[in-house]
Amino acid sequence: DPKADLDGICRCCPCCCGTFTNYFNGGVPAMSYSTYLAHIDEEKCIGCGTCVEICPIDAIEIMDTVAHINEEMCLGCGLCSHHCPEEAAQLERTEERLVFVPPPKVNT
Repeated sequence: DPKADLDGICRCCPCCCGTFTNYFNGGVPAMSYSTYLAHIDEEKCIGCGTCVEICPIDAIEIMDTVAHINEEMCLGCGLCSHHCPEEAAQLERTEERLVFVPPPKVNT
């Protein structure tokens, strides 16, 4: 698809990436261009929480024993898909989109 020619995927982790460290400390927004978006197959999801633990931007939560992805926050990194033991999380190709997540509020 010529409109989806962006093909890089960030798979950084919050423990070593300066960008994520600054984001979680409330200093900068998380901002990335992506052409992928994670999707959960609710029929396969068992609500184990593996995807919640691995998501570097906290874009996934378990509700009613099923994982739900906040599509506005999803960076499309694929970590949830790679680590899902039930293969319920999958990446889908999208048009190029800007993911902009304001930094979390921190207690001072």
